[in-house]
Amino acid sequence: MQIGVITFCDAVNYGAYLQAFSLGEYLKKSGHEVSYIRTASLKSLYWEMHNLYAYHLNRIKFRNEFRHKWMKAKKKLNITRKRKGYDLIIIGSDEMWQLNGATVKPLPIFWGIGADAKKIITYAVCSNGTKTEDTKKYSFISSGVRNLAAISVRDKKTKSVFQPLTDKKIQIHVDPTFLVNLREYSVKPDLTDYILVYTYSFDESKISSVKSYTQQHNKKVVCVGNKFDWCDICIPASPFETLGLFENADYVITDTFHGTVLATHFNKPFASYAVGKEKVKQFLDEFGLSMRCVTQENTLDNVLNSYLDYSEFNNKLGIRKKESFSYLDSFITEGRK
Repeated sequence: MQIGVITFCDAVNYGAYLQAFSLGEYLKKSGHEVSYIRTASLKSLYWEMHNLYAYHLNRIKFRNEFRHKWMKAKKKLNITRKRKGYDLIIIGSDEMWQLNGATVKPLPIFWGIGADAKKIITYAVCSNGTKTEDTKKYSFISSGVRNLAAISVRDKKTKSVFQPLTDKKIQIHVDPTFLVNLREYSVKPDLTDYILVYTYSFDESKISSVKSYTQQHNKKVVCVGNKFDWCDICIPASPFETLGLFENADYVITDTFHGTVLATHFNKPFASYAVGKEKVKQFLDEFGLSMRCVTQENTLDNVLNSYLDYSEFNNKLGIRKKESFSYLDSFITEGRK
């Protein structure tokens, strides 16, 4: 089959890249040809340039190395402007249906408008922070939702926002990064005895907590994709080197959705600053990991010093993955190899 994927394939973001890559790998392993349909807006182009180029002299070398690795990884995605002639188009994953984001402009094609295929479905889309009444601002949303052959979202909140717009049963499925074994793609670093910090930025209180914990346990603080002066080592890693850094870390500290997801994918002891992060909190609650959320009462030390048994998580994830495979396979007639 010729399958087109509409997602944030141009976003300079490890999570966005890895969810797109993972979905494509799953489909290709089932014997299909996969293309990523370019959907860039002026807003997304601005953020792409902002994230690829340095604006401070002490960041230029770091950002140049990062940009080289990023553009090399991007070539692994077959990106095209072709929007018609597909057997199947899949919209998702990530925040494709976010209507109030600072970096994303809602485009009609995110709801299948302007795309053509025998069938158009979604997979694990998210609407982080969006409310049902927000959808009324865009006339194309209701018609787009009605024309979709099936709707899959990533969380209960997104389902509650869009279910009132359709009679179709909206299903909930796992993030695409869980569809494949990411260990097959990780590039391990020549680095040990470290705590991986995965964030866009931490405030002073979080930085102080992280440094205190790492000093007590004689660990290096490693960050990826950004050059933070308070970290011991900053790595301008490719997405695949980032996977290796997760796999090799002793602990992971994060405040992002995909940072949390990748920590669990590799069954790592982790702490997540999920307070105020709706989609992160939903993920932790859904999989019985709410105790990994750092709060005033449940400090970073308490979280990281507590034992994390992944058996319950892995069992539940296994069930959820089967549901996700079944959903995708129902539209991929050749089945999964």
